[in-house]
Amino acid sequence: MHEPIEFVSGPSVTSDESAPVDSTVGSSVSPPVDFEDSFPEMPLASSDCPKAGRFIAECKQLSKEEWDAILAEFQDANLYQTWSYAAARWGGKNLSHLVLRSGPTVVGAAQLVLVKLPLLGGGLAYAKWGPLWIRRGSAADPRVFRELLRALRQKYAVELGFLLRVTPWEFENAELQSIPSQEGFRQNISAQQRTAMLDLTCSMEELRASLTRHWRSNLKRAESIGLEVVEDSTEDLLDEFAELYRQMRERKDAGWIPPIHYLHQIQRELNPGMKAHVSLCRYKGQTIAGLVVSALGEKSFAWLAATGDAGLELRGSYLLQWRAIQRLKSQGVRSYDLGGVNEVTHPGTAQYKLGLCGKRGRVADYLGEFEACEAWTSRLVIKGTDRFRLALMRVQQLAQERWHNRSAHQQHL
Repeated sequence: MHEPIEFVSGPSVTSDESAPVDSTVGSSVSPPVDFEDSFPEMPLASSDCPKAGRFIAECKQLSKEEWDAILAEFQDANLYQTWSYAAARWGGKNLSHLVLRSGPTVVGAAQLVLVKLPLLGGGLAYAKWGPLWIRRGSAADPRVFRELLRALRQKYAVELGFLLRVTPWEFENAELQSIPSQEGFRQNISAQQRTAMLDLTCSMEELRASLTRHWRSNLKRAESIGLEVVEDSTEDLLDEFAELYRQMRERKDAGWIPPIHYLHQIQRELNPGMKAHVSLCRYKGQTIAGLVVSALGEKSFAWLAATGDAGLELRGSYLLQWRAIQRLKSQGVRSYDLGGVNEVTHPGTAQYKLGLCGKRGRVADYLGEFEACEAWTSRLVIKGTDRFRLALMRVQQLAQERWHNRSAHQQHL
């Protein structure tokens, strides 16, 4: 018989911030609940696990400094799990943290955004690209992943009545795939996404040879026409990138491209070692393309990209991606997530990413989005809000398609 997992709670943290609007569910965000009650002790999830000692789960709100210190211990750390990102998007008082310890060592952790339903209680507890379960310098232990999911479900779904939603930054993996369902989670199949991943342990020569002919040709052209690449993490470069992004949104007239008004706040508040890296491509003094990449641990991802009106024919984005790969390899980063691939809704973007992925990369499904909920009120309201938002987005897309078709027809006439 295995040692039980002990659950303890920490003090609640209060704040005078006004509650922001959470764009993910379209409702006002209320202050998070107090974590003053304690968890019952629970046995280890699987009798097949070798004896692992005693796990202790602590659930409380942590300060930015406390959470950043924990985040730095994990090789699967990422921007979406930073305090700075989540606080800028949803407000610091709406964050909650769960920390899993084995003895004195933190072996796993998760940051969640809480969206509390007024009057009804419960709501949504969301861990984007969490939990974190692989410590730096340590091998991945699926038992930690299991116990984190178990602790998260017990606290947020069972005890507090939230609809708990987690989207681990993991990819199709037979060893991990069955764990969520075994721990009482359901997979949200409609949210399933694919991505293109580059293996940065390959040499630059191997990666270049892996590119598709079309991608390699465009890169060669970009390298030959005198493009200049400027890289840093400063606000000046962010300002230039934001202007490119604005031009792109207006040119595409696409409501599905989210605004980035929060970008500067996130970058200012991130610790120096966690800041996103901004790359700009210039031609004859004019900025024509930009790329923002985040790398906190051994994995990295393309966060934002934009091409200005003047840069569509100059292939600056190809050069920016190639330089980003060179820089990431020099930092010891082992993989580069190109940020989602959908050949049906965005065929042009998918072709671009798959060309960069080439023969050495792989196209894979993310592990998935998983949910656990014990309160019917939370499920009814949150799921209903999700359906409304999806329907609204579809109406907006159809309206934009009709407008573009009408414009193209008028130009043809």
